[in-house]
Amino acid sequence: MPSPVWRVLSLAALAWLSGCYPTTPETIRERPASRAEFTVDANYQEVYRRIVPAARRCGGESVWIGHNEAIRAELYTDIRKAEIAQESQNMVAGRGIIWLVEIEAVSDQQTKVTILEGLKHGMDRRIRAWADGSMDCSAPPQA
Repeated sequence: MPSPVWRVLSLAALAWLSGCYPTTPETIRERPASRAEFTVDANYQEVYRRIVPAARRCGGESVWIGHNEAIRAELYTDIRKAEIAQESQNMVAGRGIIWLVEIEAVSDQQTKVTILEGLKHGMDRRIRAWADGSMDCSAPPQA
C-alpha cells in the first residue's frame, strides 16, 4: 500500500501537470504549444480511419486511479471533416485536451491535417506517420 507521502506527491504532480495543457478545443486552437499542418494523398475518411486505431493502440487510452485518458474521434461526413483528440480527465484539474487533430478534405483524394499540441510535444511526427498508414507506436526520427 502506498505511503501517505507518495499519495500527496502523486496528487501534487497531477495538479502540476494539469496546468500544462489547454482545457478546451477553443483554447488549444487559440494557443497551441505547437502546430503542424500537412497534406496526405488520400481521402479524408481513410486518413481518419488510419489515425484513430493507431492512436488508441499506441497508448492514447488509459485508466489510472483518479485519472484517465481517452481518444475522442468525430467524423462529419456532411462537411467532409473529422476531429480526433486525446483527452485527459483527472480528479484535480477536470477535463483537458492533450492534442487535437483536425482533418479536412481538400479534394476527393487529398486531405489537409492540422495537429495542435498542448502537452505532448513531438506527437506531430507520430501522427503524420499514422496518417500515412503506419501503425508504429514510436515517433519517426527527427529530420
